[in-house]
Amino acid sequence: MRGRLLMVLLVFLAVRAATVWAYGKNATLYYYGQVSGQFAIADAWRHGHEFSEDRTLSAAACRIADSEGRFIPLEEWETLPRSGEYKTFPAVDLPGYGYLIAWTSRLFGDNLTSKYAMIVQVLAEAAGVVAFSAAVMLLVGTGIGMWAGLLYSLTFPVIWAQASQPMRDIFAVPIMALVLLALAVFRSRLPRERIWIPGALLVAAILLWVRPSAYFMFFFVSPLVLLAPGRAWRERLACAALFVAIPLLVFGLPQKRFNAKYYGTTNTHFLGRSLWEGLGIVQDNPYGLRLDDQALTPWLESRGHRVEYASVEMNRLLGEYVGEVLRKEPMLFVRALGLRLVSFAERPLDFTPPRSYPRPGDAAASPIHTALRDPVGFFYAVCSRTAPWLGWAGMAAALAWLLLRREDWWAIITLQTPFLYAVGSVMPLNYEPRYGAAGAWSLLTALAWCAWAAWSRMRGKPAEESET
Repeated sequence: MRGRLLMVLLVFLAVRAATVWAYGKNATLYYYGQVSGQFAIADAWRHGHEFSEDRTLSAAACRIADSEGRFIPLEEWETLPRSGEYKTFPAVDLPGYGYLIAWTSRLFGDNLTSKYAMIVQVLAEAAGVVAFSAAVMLLVGTGIGMWAGLLYSLTFPVIWAQASQPMRDIFAVPIMALVLLALAVFRSRLPRERIWIPGALLVAAILLWVRPSAYFMFFFVSPLVLLAPGRAWRERLACAALFVAIPLLVFGLPQKRFNAKYYGTTNTHFLGRSLWEGLGIVQDNPYGLRLDDQALTPWLESRGHRVEYASVEMNRLLGEYVGEVLRKEPMLFVRALGLRLVSFAERPLDFTPPRSYPRPGDAAASPIHTALRDPVGFFYAVCSRTAPWLGWAGMAAALAWLLLRREDWWAIITLQTPFLYAVGSVMPLNYEPRYGAAGAWSLLTALAWCAWAAWSRMRGKPAEESET
């Protein structure tokens, strides 16, 4: 098992190095607004301020990035205008990435640089793919686990096209993978005296939190702990309690105390804000709702409210307004959900390239011409066409796997929970294909099962003979 995990790790690192080389300085600006928040946290910590940011500094970085159309590395932040005032913000987006960047820069150098940010990110990505492969190996065999890890490594540029620059969304992978590994370790023949190991894995997952969207993953999978075959009921109850108690103790209660201390409330109304934007998918709504993140504060300003973007006050006003709208017209939510489901069926995964490129079929560029003139651009074009098919194929393979191997239902469903959670938790609010990407990699287990079955048949062995 260790040798196969090492193989998966080496293949992933090779693919990751190739994406860094191919993308070069042409990193997408799509996520810069989010990443700049983590950069601002790192900068504030270096200046002795925890869980805060100099908003003049972060606003300047975003403004320059937008106007010049380029990624603003941390090396340039010292030259940007700053106010020297550090303000706290609602504990909705966790500062884990920013703190890791700052700590790594202190440990290995004197300057705060994007190089350390990328090192932290790649290490987290590598931990995610290894934990994912190990979980699959423990649940359904080392052969399928190895194929799953290799498929993840090879499809990484398709699923995570934006990972050419430091970003926070990718941290959902190691978080969810460690949760899967905790489930797999509990399900395996673990001695009773080592039942603490799943709890340790959960704590490790929580310490990697950057996106709060992964928070409820722990509660989402807790019923599976109670249904785990081969374990006594008292063991199931004890482990299920860990899945509920650990995130509450490590993150939930401290978050509430933080918001109560700095904002006088424990509710930052982030669901209301997401609903306001998500309901904007119904374009003919008469309430001013728009599917546009940049429309939030201008809309409030038009109603006489001058608030900072992502502030508690902004979220509260949007949440209250959405509540009034849904009480008046509840069917608006049903219409919005239907439109999101249709959109998901048409394109379950999307590919956002690091830069613009000629698409095959355009009048100005044939596929052969694009491949010869711009091989990297041609690769982007192939990925753009491949991403939706990867989602459809994964869902079809997962359903076939479950129907053909019903005796393995617990393991199969467990391995699909990242995708089910990623889609199910945001579909009622505001779904985008990148949210699905946060869990789409778990569908690769079903494709790995297909690959292992075909490989076993070629060798003349039944697929069930994989090592465990």
